[in-house]
Amino acid sequence: MEVVLTLIKYRVLTVCGDKAVAPFTEWERKTILDYHNELRANVSQGKAKNYKGNLSSAKNMYKLRYDCKMEGKVQAELDKNLVRITFDNGYGQNVARFTKSENRDKDILHALESWSNPVLFYGIKNEENRYDDDRLYTFANMIYAKTLRFGCGYKDEGETVIISCIYNLIGAYPNNILYEEGEMCKKAKDCTMYPASKCEKATGLCKYSGPAPNPG
Repeated sequence: MEVVLTLIKYRVLTVCGDKAVAPFTEWERKTILDYHNELRANVSQGKAKNYKGNLSSAKNMYKLRYDCKMEGKVQAELDKNLVRITFDNGYGQNVARFTKSENRDKDILHALESWSNPVLFYGIKNEENRYDDDRLYTFANMIYAKTLRFGCGYKDEGETVIISCIYNLIGAYPNNILYEEGEMCKKAKDCTMYPASKCEKATGLCKYSGPAPNPG
């Protein structure tokens, strides 16, 4: 069973440095960003699948922005041949390592699905949407409502590939409430987590353009 996401209407342009040395093309970044935001929009709207039925809808679910500096940080560590990165400053991290195919787009999608799909098999089963199952680690980092920024890296090891994303906040820590159950936003006043937030009505996601909180 797979989460099937359409990656069209959530596209946002991202530009990160020198294309010759960057780990991703702009199209690949868009795919990664849009996958995350469509997943979050589905949660916000109550359309995201759970182990049984759907996850509850969410209020104050924020739209992610891709962060080029964070991409640089995680890529620098992957280039040192460090697969699992422990950031002392509080970044959340997802890592996928698997046999490389002949299609980069397919490999990127494989990594994203491997992070989002555990909820289909194990589910969020508590009423407060708390993180209480380590098998949902990657899913929790992807949907944590307060997270605002993330960036990713790519390491080609010949027969294998490593793809990793880091998030400015850790979703997957014990008993963390991943999101508040409620109705998706319809207007700006529904978005109360960060000051001067706006509501993207088409997705039900809140938007915040100010500085992101310190990692943690």
